[in-house]
Amino acid sequence: MTLDDIQTASREWRRLNFPANTADEQFLGMTEELGELAHAILKNKQGIRGFDDPVKFEAALMDGLGDLIIFMCGFADHHGITLSQAVALAWAEVQERDWITAPDNGQLTIADA
Repeated sequence: MTLDDIQTASREWRRLNFPANTADEQFLGMTEELGELAHAILKNKQGIRGFDDPVKFEAALMDGLGDLIIFMCGFADHHGITLSQAVALAWAEVQERDWITAPDNGQLTIADA
């Protein structure tokens, strides 16, 4: 299943289950999921609440990342954005950066090449 497929399917699911959802709700859902990921990472680093168990930790990461993407699809929909296109555009920029050669800004100049 592609990201486009997931965005389309989640759009239909949202329409059925949460017809009055808003962009703000989708953004807040993203924020909540990011918080859950932060919680799992912190507790893993502290070695408490069972998150030092690799299976539980990986499950928490998988759940949080997956839910984050679903909320991102909803947020993108509210703004008429295709998430896969947004990711592709961002990646096109990011992959051109070289923080080793150009640590000040990641941008290579002709002299750096």
